[in-house]
Amino acid sequence: MCPHGNHAVNKKQYNCHHMTTSLRYQITAALLLAAALPASAAGFDCSKAKQNYEKAICEDKALSALDDKLATTYRDLLNTSADTALVRTSQREWNASRGECMLADKPKACLAEMYKLRINTITLLTNAVQKPDTSAKHFELPGILPDHVFTIRLLTQCKAADECTGPALVQITHKDSSQVLQTIAVPDIRMHIPDGKPLANSNAMYDYGGVINGMDYNLDGKLDFAIQTGNSGPYSQPSYDIFLNESDAAFKHSPAFTLLSLDSLNSIDVEGNQLVTTSKSGCCIHYKEWHNVVNNKPVPVRQLVLDSASDEKYDLTITNAWKNGKWQRVSVEKDRKSDYCEEELWETVRGMGHTVHENVKFACQTVPGNKKQVVLATALTKGKADTLLVILGRIGDGKLMASYLRNQPYGGRITEVRLMDKPVPLAPGVNGVEVLTFIEQGNRIYAVATVLRKDGDKLVPVLDNLLANFGQSGAMRLRYLTDLKPVSEGSAKLTVHETIQESASKPAVTRDVPLTFDGTRYLVPPDMQYKP
Repeated sequence: MCPHGNHAVNKKQYNCHHMTTSLRYQITAALLLAAALPASAAGFDCSKAKQNYEKAICEDKALSALDDKLATTYRDLLNTSADTALVRTSQREWNASRGECMLADKPKACLAEMYKLRINTITLLTNAVQKPDTSAKHFELPGILPDHVFTIRLLTQCKAADECTGPALVQITHKDSSQVLQTIAVPDIRMHIPDGKPLANSNAMYDYGGVINGMDYNLDGKLDFAIQTGNSGPYSQPSYDIFLNESDAAFKHSPAFTLLSLDSLNSIDVEGNQLVTTSKSGCCIHYKEWHNVVNNKPVPVRQLVLDSASDEKYDLTITNAWKNGKWQRVSVEKDRKSDYCEEELWETVRGMGHTVHENVKFACQTVPGNKKQVVLATALTKGKADTLLVILGRIGDGKLMASYLRNQPYGGRITEVRLMDKPVPLAPGVNGVEVLTFIEQGNRIYAVATVLRKDGDKLVPVLDNLLANFGQSGAMRLRYLTDLKPVSEGSAKLTVHETIQESASKPAVTRDVPLTFDGTRYLVPPDMQYKP
């Protein structure tokens, strides 16, 4: 079988994975419902086989058996078709497309998958034609292309009110005429129907895709279109079969642009005179690729990889160029991760003679707005209760610049320490760092907010003991800092937004409490203070 993955690591895997899902050639006959298949076993004389895929089929008994089955399916279709000439034309196109399987890592497995898909697709469509559901819905979609109207005729019933999948005919007429110019058979169309009408001309990333989208895919100045035929894109995103406007008479299916679309999270975009695709691998590696159009086919040119997974310390920005059929690295830029903790800082903690609480979830990140400094916040064991340690170090060598050690224990075990990634403005050009410390006392968890600023070789608390979070048995109290704006000394600089719910049966009450500054620190009202 074809290798599967969320991003194509090489072109052979890419071709095999996407061929079996995308090369479903849609034929252009008014009442024709299926792509053509070989008319006889192997579809050719094996003694005259020249192409490598022909030889592979002749040499493999399983592939020959599949070809026999396809031949039977094809003959049934040919006997009932209204336009046998177009059936035979499409047959030749499909026969030639089998050669792309020879680029896969396992060519015979790829061919077998291609045959099985074809058998299933044609059987489904043939059954739908012989026993049509006359009550199935149809939708008219003007405005996708300025001079054409699309009509989607479903061959089976929708299973949901807001979504339809299954075999369908897409009929294309001129806006000023009711004459059908072209009919495209779609084995499995995908439609999102939010307000009784299918979504169209929509290409948003991580969202529903339009059932038909109009765009100039080959950059020749004429609008083409794409039909959503599945969710085979990266991370099950919408996938499209793309049809090019190569003549006034009909649109032609393009395997090359269809394959390109399948490797993108949101079909294909255009930037200037190039096509752009975007994809990702896992949470933290994102790809953006630029393509030129040469001889009516997309040709890769440049690739940008944003990699946050491969290096523990740095985010990588990798630029690749397409040369000799593969991506070749041009440059790598490194940007230090905001949450990477310098090992030298831990050495500093040990050198200070402290015993670190081993079970606590510590926090370490660069200072908000200053990537040359890093802050480490952790818990120290002190008897039956824990206390807080925060140190400020220099990027590169981890040199200690300032530190804060809370003298008074919190009265319980610290389970986690968090550093907020939003700077706290204390004065013009002076920012503080907000720390949230989570303390466990019995069956209760408290969160205490502390804001620190650098003063020489010390980190000085300008806000301390603000009870930021507490909840128990349906009761809830949540406080967070707002209005983070630097103003003149002596006036209120921070506001606490407070939400209190006394029980699950009572509504939540909110209020904003301004904090005043006494020249040294913010004054926290007694009823908002954490008391160990």
